Amino acid sequence: MRFLLKAEVIARIGYTDQHLLRLEKAGKFPRRVQIGPGRVGWVDSEIEQWQSARIAARDSGAPQQRVEPPRRAADVAADGCQ
Repeated sequence: MRFLLKAEVIARIGYTDQHLLRLEKAGKFPRRVQIGPGRVGWVDSEIEQWQSARIAARDSGAPQQRVEPPRRAADVAADGCQ
């Protein structure tokens, strides 16, 4: 088993670290593992499975789910004033 560090995951997936965190919190990306003080990693095989699932979803014609960034309070307030 191999752990991937954040920079490796970002390079492999192409998402920012903020987006990875959003996906993790939404349960749509493998969870990180604490591998030492101040150090986290992701299990390489779990990242590969996630990638394979995305490819399978694309090939099956299933719609891709888009993860929207959280709305800012100012945006929510502005929507309520219209």
